[in-house]
Amino acid sequence: MDGASERRAFFLVIVPQIRGTILAVFVTVVIFVMKIFDIIYAMTGGQYNTSVLAVDFYSQLFSFQNPGKAAAVVILLMIAVVPLIVYQIRSYKAQEELR
Repeated sequence: MDGASERRAFFLVIVPQIRGTILAVFVTVVIFVMKIFDIIYAMTGGQYNTSVLAVDFYSQLFSFQNPGKAAAVVILLMIAVVPLIVYQIRSYKAQEELR
């Protein structure tokens, strides 16, 4: 790394070492954002049109008494979250094998 700039050294040395951690944090944050419900419901009381799947599920099930649409919303949430969880588990296993 003789003669490399700080930026080049950062991207060629540091980032590859923490790539697994960056991916794990990113996937975890995405999962939590998709499942967020309590903050939005506490702020809006479920009265406003919020485009978050968890709030839509709650509204469909309890406000509109429509369990079919609520089940469809939960399936969509599951389809979005499960692949991310599987990816995160595989990345953790790969990190453990490297140790």
